[in-house]
Amino acid sequence: MRILSLILFLSCCGFTIAEDSDFLEKVVGETHHRHDYYLSVRMCRDSDTVRYVVENHFMFTYMQTQEKAVLPYGQYRAAMLETLQENKVIPVKVAFSDLQSKWRFMKVQDNDEIKAAADKGQDYFIGHFFNNGVLKDGMGNEQKAAIINHLFEWHIPTMTDDETGYLIIPGQLKRK
Repeated sequence: MRILSLILFLSCCGFTIAEDSDFLEKVVGETHHRHDYYLSVRMCRDSDTVRYVVENHFMFTYMQTQEKAVLPYGQYRAAMLETLQENKVIPVKVAFSDLQSKWRFMKVQDNDEIKAAADKGQDYFIGHFFNNGVLKDGMGNEQKAAIINHLFEWHIPTMTDDETGYLIIPGQLKRK
């Protein structure tokens, strides 16, 4: 019954991201890091739908809280993969502000500078905002959320580096 409840919980409205199984498998993979890959999801409450970026383990923690039971990671993973692959929106039972304060969801807002950089393509975008795979200094949370979202839409995974706390693109990180 709990599995069916979770699948129904995750099955609502529409979500726009092209299917890419390898990418989704990677970002929803096991949670063994202090920081996991970021997901970009749309959440709906009543008639409001908001896009958020959130680290996978915080999404898992949020889902366990909503189920009010221990949710095996394998069940969460399967349900989340289905949600992302089938372009679904996740219904929310709590206030949007709680998502941000309790589970570290970051609201994605329109940002003209980031959209203009994205319009110039992936290579320009990454070069403009990253240095050797590390987000350049001076970005606030609003900008960071929009950057993560654009990269997610392009199927480029991001995470917070365990050592530095900076946003990174793991495949481009060059350690000294």
